[in-house]
Amino acid sequence: MKEEKFVLDTSLFLANQVREDGDSLEEAVNRLLDQMEDSEIDFYMPASTFSELAEIMDNSVEKETVERLREVIVRKSPSRYEVDIPGEMLYKFIDDMRERVDKGLRLSEKAVRKDLDEIEEPEHKHYTKTDKVVSDLRDNYKAKMRKGTIDSKEDIDILLLAREMDAGVVTEDQGVINWCDDLGLRYQKGREFPAYLE
Repeated sequence: MKEEKFVLDTSLFLANQVREDGDSLEEAVNRLLDQMEDSEIDFYMPASTFSELAEIMDNSVEKETVERLREVIVRKSPSRYEVDIPGEMLYKFIDDMRERVDKGLRLSEKAVRKDLDEIEEPEHKHYTKTDKVVSDLRDNYKAKMRKGTIDSKEDIDILLLAREMDAGVVTEDQGVINWCDDLGLRYQKGREFPAYLE
């Protein structure tokens, strides 16, 4: 078994920062897989995260590329009942989520109070002014609620598996990076990983 281990996030394969100029998704993924196969590193991905990646890839790349992903990446779920997370981190997470929910509520209230007469006509013909308000609310709400924090089961599985295996994490997700810092986990940004593999 190889000594160096990394748990991979889907963002490694999907982030535009990993692509070279003019690369398609398929070209970028295959180049990354070539580098991974040539390395002396073990690559893991939680089953939940791999399912998410495979679903995205099934519609975007050739079947052979998805099969290569299956060959290069070991799928392993974390031992969720055995990995300890400090209580203080959970306390901070709940406090952060409460603040985010309050901000989301204020954004919603602001959107409801908008005067439709003051809103510019939408660029899309099929959009109404109300559709524009809802679209803006959705974008702003998503930014306030999700940016900089973990926001999915897949994010938690990545962190738990890395902690369980004493592995590094490769991601472009700032929320996962923030939690890596708090948990003392090594990490690489996805955009830096191809150079790391050279």
